[in-house]
Amino acid sequence: TKVDQEMCKIASKLNLARHLVKGESDIGPKSLYHTVDLKCYKKEDKFIFTNFWRCFPSENPSSTEQLFRACPRNMSVLWRMFRPEFVRTVSERLSADANCKITEHLSDMSRHQSSNKSATDRLLLENILTLAEYLVKSAGEIVYSSNPNRMDITSIVHRHGVNVRHIGLLRNQFWRTIPRALSVTNGSTRTRSDLDFRKHSIVIGSHIKIANFSYVITSVDDKSCG
Repeated sequence: TKVDQEMCKIASKLNLARHLVKGESDIGPKSLYHTVDLKCYKKEDKFIFTNFWRCFPSENPSSTEQLFRACPRNMSVLWRMFRPEFVRTVSERLSADANCKITEHLSDMSRHQSSNKSATDRLLLENILTLAEYLVKSAGEIVYSSNPNRMDITSIVHRHGVNVRHIGLLRNQFWRTIPRALSVTNGSTRTRSDLDFRKHSIVIGSHIKIANFSYVITSVDDKSCG
């Protein structure tokens, strides 16, 4: 159809994949370039589109464990979408419905879900690191600028395809001073402090430096030991 042809052109520019969907009352699957929620109406010789709220693919919930507690039953697929700047850089086209039940048991479901998870992992493991490196290289220009208000962190983060909800992961790429003392006992692999690590985004896997020696947090107990 003409609508399908136009959506093919748009999907090509946005890097969205053609995929199968099947509702509970459908006899067979249908092939779409866009999310199943997108609606199209024809008025005279024009087509009108609505419901763009799920236009882009969602992040894979299994890869965003740092956000998981806030959204039970993996419902984050309804609002935690990739940014268009990121989607356009992914090597494989992504399905806008990859993590939705409407694609369940269809022949291309596994392929699109695999591509979606790979894209989510790349966003969190590569793009955020690249963004951190960019900020470090730009630090001199930003910090010593005669107009300090010129730095728009939201625009910079979005331009790199990173959602602001991941700003905590970005922050963890930079060394920062812990506001309390940590004690280390000779011959022990544990540190002790009266600091609540959780309030300072210090979690298992975090790196800390004490007297120029680097340590990795492997466990945290109620007494704030690492």
